[in-house]
Amino acid sequence: MLNYGTQNMYSNILKYTTIAETFETNLYNKNRYYSGRNYLELLYNRGSFFFSSGFSDFRYNSSLDLVLESSLSNSLAFKKSFNFKAWLSNNNDKVYFDLLLDKVYLENHGEGKDYLTLKPSIDLLLTLNSNHKIKFEYKREDGFVHNASYRSLLIYDEVGFSLFRNMNRFSSMIGFSSISNISSKNHLESRYYPTKYSYLYTELSYTSTYLDLSFQSKNILSVKKEEFYPWMQDYINYSLTFKYPPINKPYIVFMNVSGNYILYEKTGIFVNNLPMFRSTNASEQSQHFIDVQFGLEFRNFRLSYSNITNNGGDFSTNENYSDIGTAFTLPTYRFLSRNISIFHHLTISWTFLD
Repeated sequence: MLNYGTQNMYSNILKYTTIAETFETNLYNKNRYYSGRNYLELLYNRGSFFFSSGFSDFRYNSSLDLVLESSLSNSLAFKKSFNFKAWLSNNNDKVYFDLLLDKVYLENHGEGKDYLTLKPSIDLLLTLNSNHKIKFEYKREDGFVHNASYRSLLIYDEVGFSLFRNMNRFSSMIGFSSISNISSKNHLESRYYPTKYSYLYTELSYTSTYLDLSFQSKNILSVKKEEFYPWMQDYINYSLTFKYPPINKPYIVFMNVSGNYILYEKTGIFVNNLPMFRSTNASEQSQHFIDVQFGLEFRNFRLSYSNITNNGGDFSTNENYSDIGTAFTLPTYRFLSRNISIFHHLTISWTFLD
């Protein structure tokens, strides 16, 4: 089988600051981004053996216009990749191997340089018995990190171990991941960082006719604080749903309480997806978003009313990580001798079948 695909995106983002007391709004920067990806892939499958080989190219352009400072920053990243994948599996076990060869071109303010990176990845999934599985994985990852003046290529190694348990309605997972061998490259320098850190992952889920429960967490275990270390210190996501199916009615009445708690460093830098890295001079900040939701769920229709709060406060932080921020004032209510800010919204969704 031969597959070909293309993906392209362009965005022009204007960022404003709003003073809540006076509602005065000022434009402080403009961000323009373009990314495009083309790929060609050859697939082969025979029994329990699977093989694929492919070529892709990726282009990323960005420009940042700091309106208040009258400055302009431009960067370009172009990546060509050759990929080889193979795995062998049966009904219980799986061995997966991936080898990626990248040629990366980075350009900052008209100065550019080529880099060649080799990224292997190995996954081993083994079934211990009917209820338990274990997984070992190693992968070499990369991403782009941007500081105040230029963009760099960041490379790191990740090693992980996970144990899965599945018992009818209840399932769980506990895992360990370690990040090491971090290095960065740009047109000015190539550097290696002795930073090492590790995370503990947990997942729990339970489902029944009247109750659904899910819980995920990610907690840092150890870290040597050098120039780069984790942006995210702790993360917890939870959801509890009560369901009542009335007799001879085409819908379910439900109530859901969900939320996520995150403890992070204010000057964190996002690299593709987790893990995340940060630079120096940061302080800790936490947020705890809570959503209490009521509604009706039909087969192809859902009506819900949500009440969201940041642990009783608003959604702003000093480093503008919030989508809502302080652009408008939230309704405030008095509950148990405390003022609580709550954001309300109504959601209607359909599923259309052809």
